[in-house]
Amino acid sequence: MKPILSLFAASVISVAAFSQVSVEPDVSANDLVFDFLLGSGVLIEDVEYGGADIQIGSFMDMGVIGLDSGLVMSTADVENIDAGNDAPAFGEVPFGEGVSGDADLLDIANSVPPLIGQNFSISAINDVVSLEFDFIPYGDSLAFNYIFGSDEYPVWVNTAFNDAFAFFISGPGITGPYSAPDGFPDGAENIAFVPGTDPNVPITVSSINDQTNSEFYVDNIDNEGIYVNGYTTVLTAYKTGLTVGETYHIRLALGDGSDTALESIVALQAGSFSAYSTTENVGDPGDLDFDGDIDVNDLLELLENQGCQGFDCIGDINGDGIVNVMDILEFLGLF
Repeated sequence: MKPILSLFAASVISVAAFSQVSVEPDVSANDLVFDFLLGSGVLIEDVEYGGADIQIGSFMDMGVIGLDSGLVMSTADVENIDAGNDAPAFGEVPFGEGVSGDADLLDIANSVPPLIGQNFSISAINDVVSLEFDFIPYGDSLAFNYIFGSDEYPVWVNTAFNDAFAFFISGPGITGPYSAPDGFPDGAENIAFVPGTDPNVPITVSSINDQTNSEFYVDNIDNEGIYVNGYTTVLTAYKTGLTVGETYHIRLALGDGSDTALESIVALQAGSFSAYSTTENVGDPGDLDFDGDIDVNDLLELLENQGCQGFDCIGDINGDGIVNVMDILEFLGLF
């Protein structure tokens, strides 16, 4: 039996890079999202982070997993997964720095056993790390790429140590069983699930491994290039049917199942958090008046927005938080 320990703490942010590891504790969660996650067609605001300072960072030169760079979260120290480091045996968050308890993740973890023909149960979620923010899509669909990895592989598959994660999305037109912030009264749904499953099976240690849905599993017991015993192939989280110009919320959350030992990670591809349109031209970032065309009227709208800063700047085409000449250049490149 692995040791079980409850941990709790407040949080700050650090950034770690892999191969040549560096830690920059003064980098904010907001900068991490804008520099390592934000793609095209979305505006982002109100970034919030929950977890210990060591549980979130950036990664580079990690092409072995199929993602060269991006943002990574861990149920332990993100630096542990650098293959150049001497990682601790159990991969735990230091005592007093972990966050315990997440009702939604516990529900996610316990929903998996019956879906895969098992009967184990998860008693708690520990070492929780989460990242959340509001976003406005300029397309009717959202997508981003990620992998899930864990040191629970392969020994603790189909046991109570079912580490779990989820991407909870809420907003107009979305109804779900999971909690959502004030202003999103219809709840949230999870968009991280095993491809091709119906009903959707959340991704945990026990739902993708060498025994179950193995086509999405990469064995890494020899720790080649990255210190986790196994990880998924590159997967895509997506949501269709969004309303262009409306505000949505997403919470990315990860936690240890039942104990605090042996970390799991979620790595998100740099620049992949993007909105796109399934209808030609509708919702394109340059369609600032939402009439389905990119024309001189949109340019006039953009010029009126010059100097605007913040979340409500409709002319912020490149998503950097301010409307300036860079947005004009981006706009002209759409023709």
